[in-house]
Amino acid sequence: MAAIEKGTSRRLRVAIAGFGTVGSAVARILREQGGASSFELAYILNRRIAETRAGWVPGSVRWTDAVDEVLDSALEVVVGLGGG
Repeated sequence: MAAIEKGTSRRLRVAIAGFGTVGSAVARILREQGGASSFELAYILNRRIAETRAGWVPGSVRWTDAVDEVLDSALEVVVGLGGG
């Protein structure tokens, strides 16, 4: 994962692993804060993407079920919110 220099105004790219009750709530918070947030939702990692894909998630967010794709991307934060 890429290092961020102290004092930069760049938004941190975030991946959410799990898109159930908690994961979707965190995604909504990131979306609603938009430009006011220090974070940008970049990836959603989830099983059964077709069943969980939400229309309110911005088109710039990449949906995947491949953990290696997320770990190999240019992200600063990966948040594990999977349950069950």
